[in-house]
Amino acid sequence: MRMDKFVNKFSKLYKIILIATLVLSIARLFQAKVVFLLSGIGSLILFLIKYKSQNKCVRKNVKPFLISFVFFLTCLLMIIFIKDIEHLSFYKIFLSLLFTIFIICTHIGLYGFLRQLDIKIDILQLVLNLFSFYAVVFWSGGEALTHFFNTYVTVNNGYLYYLLFISIVSEIFTLSLTLCLETVKPPKGIVTLISTIFLTFAFCFFYLLNIFSGKLIYIDIASVIITIITLLNLDFSMLSPEDFKLEITIEESENKYADSKVYFDTLSLSAGFLFIILIPILLFAFKEISINRVIISIIISSLYYILSLFYLSFTVKKNLLQYHINLNAIKQAELEQKKNEILKSNEILINQYHTDYLTGTWNREKFYLDASKLIDSHTPFTLIYLDLDRFKVINDTYGHDTGDVILKETAQRLKRFSNDITSIYRVGGDEFTVLSRIVDREKLTQFSLELINIVQVPYLHNNTSYYIGLSIGISEFPKDSCDVDTLIKYADFAMYRIKKSYVQNKIEFFTQDYYLEIERKNRLIKKLENSDFNEILHLNYQPIFYPGGKKIKKVEALLRWHDEEFGYVSPAEFIPLAEQTNIIFPITQWVIDKSFSDLSRLKKEYHADFSIAINISPKTLTQNPLIYNLLLKSSYYGLDNSQIELELTENFSVYLIDYIKEKIHVLDQNNFTISIDDFGTGYSSLEYIKDLKIDTLKIAKELVDNIEEMKQDYSLIASIISLSKALNLEVIAEGVEHKGQLEILESLGCDLYQGYYYERPVSFDALVERYLQPDNLYNIG
Repeated sequence: MRMDKFVNKFSKLYKIILIATLVLSIARLFQAKVVFLLSGIGSLILFLIKYKSQNKCVRKNVKPFLISFVFFLTCLLMIIFIKDIEHLSFYKIFLSLLFTIFIICTHIGLYGFLRQLDIKIDILQLVLNLFSFYAVVFWSGGEALTHFFNTYVTVNNGYLYYLLFISIVSEIFTLSLTLCLETVKPPKGIVTLISTIFLTFAFCFFYLLNIFSGKLIYIDIASVIITIITLLNLDFSMLSPEDFKLEITIEESENKYADSKVYFDTLSLSAGFLFIILIPILLFAFKEISINRVIISIIISSLYYILSLFYLSFTVKKNLLQYHINLNAIKQAELEQKKNEILKSNEILINQYHTDYLTGTWNREKFYLDASKLIDSHTPFTLIYLDLDRFKVINDTYGHDTGDVILKETAQRLKRFSNDITSIYRVGGDEFTVLSRIVDREKLTQFSLELINIVQVPYLHNNTSYYIGLSIGISEFPKDSCDVDTLIKYADFAMYRIKKSYVQNKIEFFTQDYYLEIERKNRLIKKLENSDFNEILHLNYQPIFYPGGKKIKKVEALLRWHDEEFGYVSPAEFIPLAEQTNIIFPITQWVIDKSFSDLSRLKKEYHADFSIAINISPKTLTQNPLIYNLLLKSSYYGLDNSQIELELTENFSVYLIDYIKEKIHVLDQNNFTISIDDFGTGYSSLEYIKDLKIDTLKIAKELVDNIEEMKQDYSLIASIISLSKALNLEVIAEGVEHKGQLEILESLGCDLYQGYYYERPVSFDALVERYLQPDNLYNIG
């Protein structure tokens, strides 16, 4: 930066010194008014051309204009104060000024071509320009110069060669400066410094040559001085580094190829043509050349002008075409960039859509998409279905915050196995699937064992260790099926068989033998869809006792299926099928009607004073007709709603909790009693049970079964009973089958008991016979 400032200051100072020296030299050597008048007019012409350039080409540098104008004013002042014009040589002044005009016009024309050619020097046009210029000068001016030398100046003809030499040097300097600007792109101050040093060196060289040569070559000092000052003005104003930017924006390109620029290029050609034509005409006017030479000069100049205009038009069109090509390329690149940005944004959105919000693994939608792609490409793969053992117990006991932490940690552990051939997905609450292109069973077994081992590692949260297991079911494509849903069903079925066996951390492959069980399920579904429920379904009733087993508080209506084709079908088998196929809705309506009808008979005919509990699937609770039908049937059979208890199975999704809460609130307002069945095996926890209008909790049989052997189940039941009492909830223990279980539950303060220890589920008639006859052994109430 300091060097640039120094160069700029030095250049300005040098210009002032140079101009002052030139002016004083002219005044001392010639003291001629006409010299300064004509030189001033030449500078004024140059100033006007620059002013035109300012309007048409939007030039910004006004310093050269001021320099030219100051020089013009200086010339006028010199004319006023200089009186002696005796030593004036008109031909010498005229020839010097004429040569100066040649240089000006040549530079203007050359500069116009350089600009419109984008500084890419066109050799053909350059040769044409120089040839036309020098041909006209020496063709038309040769005779005049010879006559001038022979008549007015007693010197040798070296002056003619001097003019030729200084012209060539000027052109070489201009081209060198142009190429330098194009290649190096130096600061403007350095360009000015180089120009002034070069021209000063040329001036000193010719001046010294004149002294030491003994004036063998006549050097016209006025011509040299005027030429130098003109070139300085021209080069410093026209050849500016800002004009040679090769990298341009679209907006600059539009200005670069605008009509105003083409107008200036045409103007520069016209100026060159005009002055070249004027030379022979003026010489003819002074009777220095013949009319033939004037005509030939005009013809040559006209050809030069026509060819130059034609070439200018061709070049402009070529550049415009190139501009549009460049513009299209730029816009194409911009479109491609925007396209890539949109694709990237879409990819991010798609990944977010396909990512499980809790664990960060792929979700169910992504699983279906990837599995379908593998099937469509006929790529063999295995579907590994994972279910976390004992997760529900931990989730129920310690809340969903703890459950979420375990799910996240499990996902992170499983994701360690994710690679190019294996992907991990979360498809349910505590269920994950794996798509793997490992098809060798031995390798699959080893891979599955690794999954089990990594999940078995204790989970530490809030200074507490949690232990869960993993049950795995596997189906294979294309061996087992070519349908995604079927493969899921098969893998889930294989996993479910492990769950039913209560064996944890086991792997099960789907086999062809399972087809019989699946076929049975399909037949059961078809039977439910096409049968009269009164023919295949019936209700049994199991009493629920106070402690001691002498008093019945309520009876639970239990749905049973028995027919000739299938025999006895367990509710654990057909209820899930009914829920999967939506047959659960008409079945629930049938249970409501049948149980309400039986309760009405018990009250009217046998004066029973206990309530009845019926099981309601949370899936049916989401349907508005359920509540309407409950109210309708209760009113129809004349029942008190407070004696009707609705047992909700616990496996409803926590994501429906707000909706179910709303439905339970409506039931509570209509005096129905609400209980949660099989508590401790599903998704619910006391954390949000307290927010529901729940009256009763029924501890799941799976927990009661192990209360004597497993300390963890004992502690869990104790916690449930303790917290239930704190929430003023009634607690029922399901599946009480042994005296030891009963004693432990009584010691923990359980309210009611249900199980084989007291009574199995019995038919309506058996219930009446055992508990509602005058000589029965039980007290009801």
